[in-house]
Amino acid sequence: MRNDEKMMGSALRIILFVFLFLALHLPMSFSDPASETEKLLNMEEKNFFILTSTGDSLMSEMDKTLLRCPEGKPLSLQDEESVMGWYFSFRNLRKAYFLTANKCQQIMKDTSLPKEIRNRALKISFGNLIEWYKMAAYFYSAPTKNSVFHKKFNEAMPDFNVPENEATTIEKIMADGKMKDRIYSAHAQLDKALDLNCDFDKKLNSQIDLDFEFINKKAPYLLTAKLEKWKDTAEEKLFGVFYPLNVAVSTWIGDTKYLPKEHTITYDRIQEMKSHLKPGDILFERENWFMSNIFLPGFWTHSIIYVGTAQDLEKMGLTENPWVAMHIKDFSQPDRHGHERRALEAVSEGVIMSSLEDACDADYIAALRPRLSDEQIKDAIIKAFAYVGRPYDFMFDFQTDDKLVCSELVYRSFRDKLSLNLIRKAGRWALPSLNILQKWANERNREDRELDFIFFVDSDMKTRKTRFATEQELIKSLTRPGFDVRLAMSK
Repeated sequence: MRNDEKMMGSALRIILFVFLFLALHLPMSFSDPASETEKLLNMEEKNFFILTSTGDSLMSEMDKTLLRCPEGKPLSLQDEESVMGWYFSFRNLRKAYFLTANKCQQIMKDTSLPKEIRNRALKISFGNLIEWYKMAAYFYSAPTKNSVFHKKFNEAMPDFNVPENEATTIEKIMADGKMKDRIYSAHAQLDKALDLNCDFDKKLNSQIDLDFEFINKKAPYLLTAKLEKWKDTAEEKLFGVFYPLNVAVSTWIGDTKYLPKEHTITYDRIQEMKSHLKPGDILFERENWFMSNIFLPGFWTHSIIYVGTAQDLEKMGLTENPWVAMHIKDFSQPDRHGHERRALEAVSEGVIMSSLEDACDADYIAALRPRLSDEQIKDAIIKAFAYVGRPYDFMFDFQTDDKLVCSELVYRSFRDKLSLNLIRKAGRWALPSLNILQKWANERNREDRELDFIFFVDSDMKTRKTRFATEQELIKSLTRPGFDVRLAMSK
């Protein structure tokens, strides 16, 4: 069933692509203006019904997706791709309607053409504008009511020329009420100017009537829309005040120690660790004495993806990949201390490329290796590089990827290859670093385990010495407190 829906969605996207290509490239000059224009209008009317059918299929597809993904449920990778694929089709469909309406309006304005042809162009143009508005009405009434979908639709995607908060912009247009008034007024004027009940273009007239019935049901009533617009605007203003404050507080907490002590893992120990690591390994760490340990769940508070050196990436053939190539020049440069970059991590500054010496400046380090093929490891590294430069997500929202936290970088890079299930934490769906380690511990004796133990560097806080510890000791570390009062009180 899911494969059928996916195939149908792909077919719809192909239809829209072909239509947009034709709409943008068909010529507007003709040797015999009247007859050629009539042929063009015949084609545009035919295309109108193809697009209308496509729009109906898109709405049906989204209705099924909403049933499958109720409010509050985290999206799987397949569902997330399905939702965003639907959104791109929705955008392309509305663009196709707009292009056709604009083309027909140009014909309508050509006074050298017979009145009958110009009137027909007017009607086809209006039909496309009605469908354009109808799709916005559906978007307002159905998918945007799911808060997870709404966040995804509002994400900026510069590579696809999608601005931030695009969904909210569509909602504001719908909430204005003026657009609906204009469409009803235009329909009344069109009814006076043309006989919308004549046999000519009867199918088109019938479709326009059906669209108006749909809009009456889906387009927001003005009072409700204004209240919703006020609520959204108030929430935006509140978020605009709260989020920067939250960033400032979270950054201070994350960067502040309650005891000014140096980390126990030394430069020499990190050099030993390098000899055990391979690209695609996942590192977990803990730094004692930081205020953030009071608020983060469990003993293990940070995760990192080891991607190897620039030379390793070149040997794997990854430097030609667009996402890696975009950053390889900076990645090849040493960090501020002259160390080679080998890791990707999300910290308060955002998703950055780090040296192991900088990333592993900590008190405890563990490493796990995903049991994946070389090609799967390459794909995970490419996905991780795609997020470099994105800001840190101080709201810890795993349902969107415009901002990320450390374990979310791991989750989004490996989630289509490993069984990484989100859990409910503090009212949000998330995957703390501790839970990835717990997954390893629960599966470690199974043949179908997905992660292998590489090493665990443990520390003795009294002697300030570190050592390579065993798997059993790593398992025991999972129950260590995140914030130890006795440790905090020690000198």
